[in-house]
Amino acid sequence: MDLAYGDVPPPLEVTQMREEEVELKGLVNKVKMILEEAECLQYSATAMIASLQKNPDAMAAVALTLAEISNIATKMAPGALMALKGSAPAVFALLASPQFMIAAGVGIGITVVALGGYKIIKKIQAKHAE
Repeated sequence: MDLAYGDVPPPLEVTQMREEEVELKGLVNKVKMILEEAECLQYSATAMIASLQKNPDAMAAVALTLAEISNIATKMAPGALMALKGSAPAVFALLASPQFMIAAGVGIGITVVALGGYKIIKKIQAKHAE
């Protein structure tokens, strides 16, 4: 039977996901989980933000995770962003919302994220080796 169709082709190479893609998917799933717990995943971006304003802890977690996603997304190809838009439209809507902003250049080790009129400040402390 092999002679009629020729040699069997070698198996296809398994493409491995890059670290950024794995981290991005993990962060997107984290935001989805937080939005699901806050019971606002099915709403529009403005309705999600209004719902998150009732739960400040969830809002801070979503905002900081969106900032991490934004940081990773800047290093990825445009095709990955289109895949994100298709697989997680709620997360993409929050990223693209005019109510979401990351302040750059505020200071060393400080990240300021604004979401829905709230400012979330995260201080990053460096560990000193002694």
